[in-house]
Amino acid sequence: MTPIDSTIPIPPPRHRYPLKQLQVGESFLVQDMTVSSMSGTVSKAQRTLGRKFTLRTTNHGVRCWRIA
Repeated sequence: MTPIDSTIPIPPPRHRYPLKQLQVGESFLVQDMTVSSMSGTVSKAQRTLGRKFTLRTTNHGVRCWRIA
């Protein structure tokens, strides 16, 4: 039988991308990533944060800009 633990706290959420901290006109680069693999995360952030972002493929990975 699997033991049950009741004293282990839940770790805080880990945010992979700094979408919440971006100001309009700022961007960040994610290396070894495709636009399609990042678009779901960015789409959800747009809905929950009420902000707009755009993604573009560059020679070094995918860059995300906050546009509004």
